[in-house]
Amino acid sequence: LNSAEFGGGLYNCDGIIQNNIISHNSATGEPGTGGGLRSCDGIIQNNIISDNSAKLTGGGLYGCSGTIQNNTISGNRASAGYPFHTYGGGLSGCNGTIRNCIIWQNTAPSGAQLYNCATPSYSCIQDWTGGGEGNIGDDPKLIDPANGDFHLQDGSPCIDAGGYIDGLTEDFEGDPRPYDSTAEPRG
Repeated sequence: LNSAEFGGGLYNCDGIIQNNIISHNSATGEPGTGGGLRSCDGIIQNNIISDNSAKLTGGGLYGCSGTIQNNTISGNRASAGYPFHTYGGGLSGCNGTIRNCIIWQNTAPSGAQLYNCATPSYSCIQDWTGGGEGNIGDDPKLIDPANGDFHLQDGSPCIDAGGYIDGLTEDFEGDPRPYDSTAEPRG
């Protein structure tokens, strides 16, 4: 639980950010960007990024333009409102690769899930109409995100729906990363 002007959880990290819970951080000062992460341009994978807040933009992530893959980004918010133009509750200004993510229940007056980001692929994004290969907008059926359980329920449309990522063989908990081995690798 951290609070900063920007990058409440992590700021300016360019290595591998993997298998973390980045939660309950805030960017409350000026400019108030990147509640969870800001300006992290390496590989961000297999993380739960939840319940972070930013005063202005990028409640979950802001300006992270590396590879963002296999993350659950949920319950983050950008919420200053008037007189500020507040946007990007989940992600804002992330222009690298975004794939195999669940981006759900983030809030902001504009662009609640994504704002001014690269087009994601093979991701589950609430209210998504922005195109991109393999994206869905169906409820991911998370078990209990309000209490920190981001596992998928049986029958989730996200099970085996992500694209293949070469070299990524385990999920957040170290279990073998599932995918339909009879299908051609995607992604």
